[in-house]
Amino acid sequence: MKVMITRLAFCTFFLLYFSINHAQSIFQKKYGGGADEQPRSLAVTEDNGYAIVGYSTSFGQGEMDIMLSKFDSSGNILWSKTYGGESDDDPKSLINTSDGGFLIGGHTKSFGVGDYDIYVIKTDHMGDVIWQKTFGTTAEDLNWYVLETSDHNYIILGDSRYYNSGLKDIAVIQIDSDGKLMWTKLFSAHQNDWGDMIIESNDGNYFIVGATYSFGAGKHDILLIKMSSSGNILWAKVYGGNAHEYAYCIIQEANGDLLIGGMTSSFGAGMADNLLIKTDNNGVEIWTKAFGGNKDDIIGSLFQTSFSGYYLGGFTESFGAGNRDLYLAKFNMSGSLDWFTTYGSLDEEGTQINNTQLLSSNRIIISGYTNSLAQFMRTADYEYYVVKTNLSGNSGCNQKNFNPQIYNPSISTYNATSSIATTVPIWQSVSAGESDDATPEEIQLCFTSIQNFEIPKQFIRIINNPCRDILKIEMPNSRNIEYEILVNDFIGRTIYKMTNYEEQQIDVSNLRPGIYFLHFHSSEGTQILKFERQ
Repeated sequence: MKVMITRLAFCTFFLLYFSINHAQSIFQKKYGGGADEQPRSLAVTEDNGYAIVGYSTSFGQGEMDIMLSKFDSSGNILWSKTYGGESDDDPKSLINTSDGGFLIGGHTKSFGVGDYDIYVIKTDHMGDVIWQKTFGTTAEDLNWYVLETSDHNYIILGDSRYYNSGLKDIAVIQIDSDGKLMWTKLFSAHQNDWGDMIIESNDGNYFIVGATYSFGAGKHDILLIKMSSSGNILWAKVYGGNAHEYAYCIIQEANGDLLIGGMTSSFGAGMADNLLIKTDNNGVEIWTKAFGGNKDDIIGSLFQTSFSGYYLGGFTESFGAGNRDLYLAKFNMSGSLDWFTTYGSLDEEGTQINNTQLLSSNRIIISGYTNSLAQFMRTADYEYYVVKTNLSGNSGCNQKNFNPQIYNPSISTYNATSSIATTVPIWQSVSAGESDDATPEEIQLCFTSIQNFEIPKQFIRIINNPCRDILKIEMPNSRNIEYEILVNDFIGRTIYKMTNYEEQQIDVSNLRPGIYFLHFHSSEGTQILKFERQ
C-alpha cells in the first residue's frame, strides 16, 4: 500500500534577479503522466524560468519517486528527472543553489536506517545527481525545509521521534556543500513540536516557525524560535488562541520586522482561516490579521515587494469555482487587503507546500495540483497545475475575484523554553537510485504572450563589474522620484539599504567575495542588477 504524507508547509521570500529583456507571458498549464503527480516545492531560476519538485507514481523506480522538472519562462518543460528507490521517496523542499544546481530535501523509505529517514539530493543545473545522503535514527525522521546559508553550507529542518519517547522534536542539521555532517540539534519539550520553515536572519542567525503542543494557550500554537548560527536557542515565542494555530512561512524585512503566515481555528469566520502576524525583530507583535470564509482557507507562501506590499498564496475551500481552489492575495504594508483571486475549476485544485514565487519579469508563478479540468487530459489521480500571473493576479482564464472579511484578532503571546539535545543522526551516502528521465505530458489551458512591450526604463547602471572595494554606479533616470537602493546577498539578506542615495559609488569593502544583487525600487519601476565582489 502506498504511503502518502501530506502536509502544508513552507513559504519563501524570493528576489527579482534580472531586468527583463524578452517577451512576457501569463498562462495556466497542467502536467502529468496518467497516474498521480503532485508538486511539493517551487524554485525560481536565473534564466527567468523555474523548477518544480514533486512526487510521481507514473515515473521512476518505486511506488512513489521524487520528480524534478525544469521549465522555461513560457512553462515549457525543458527536462524532468526522477530519484529514489523501490519504496516511497517524498520530496518536501527545493532550492536553487548558488553554484547553479539544485538541492532537494525530503524523506525516504527506500534508503536509510529508520521508518522514514531524511533524504537530501544535490544535483547540477541539468538535474544530474552530484551526491545523495540520508540522515536519520532508528525512529521516524522527516524533512520539511532546506536552506543555503550565506557561507554556502546547507541547513536541513525537520522533526524526529527518536529522543522524546516517540513524540516529535524539532531537528536542525547543518551540512557542508559536499553533504558532510557539521552539527545537529534537537529542540525537545514535553509534547509534539515541529518546524515548517527556517530562514537566515539579517544578523546572520536563524528564525524557525512551526507549531507547538507543549506551550501556549490552546491546543496547538504558533512557535517562533530565534536560533544562533551555531544552533543554540536565543529566544522562543508562542502565539495563539484557545483552539489551533499553525505557522507555515516567514519572511524578514529589511528593517528587521517579521511576517508570519499560517492558519487559525481560534479566530475568523470559518473552520480554519488564513492568519498573518507581523512582529518586530524580537518577536513582539505589531499587528495580526485573520481572513477567510466559512470553510478552510490556509496560507502556503508569502513574499514581499518594495513599495507594493505582500503577496500571499495558498488554498481556499470557502471561495472559488470548486471544492478547493488555489488563491493569490495582495496586502498593503499596513495589513489591508487589496485583492483576492482564486484559480481552478469545478472539482479540486490545491497546494501542500511552498507554491508562490516572484519571477524577475514581474510575473508570479503558482504551483499546485488538480484532479479536475479533466477534459484537457486523460484521467489521473492528481496532476501538476501551474498558474503564471501578472502583478495584478491575472492569468487569463479559470479565475474569480472575491472580497473575504478581514478580522483583527487579539492573539496571546508567551515565552517558551526547551532543552537542546545533540544526538548525532546516522549519516549515510546513497549510492543507489541515480536519476532517471521522465516525460510528463503538458496541456495548455490558456496562454497570453505579450510580444510588444516597452523596455523598462534603466534607472541604475553598474560601471565596474566585477568590483573590489568600491562599486561605481550611474542613475540616469532617478531625478525627482522617491527611491531606495538595496544590496542583497545571494540568499536574499539585505546588507545595505539607502534611501534617495545620490552618490555615484557604494563602499562594498566589508562584503566577502561573492555574488550580490543591487536593487533599485521606486514608485515608477524596479530594477535589479547582479554584481560580483572580488
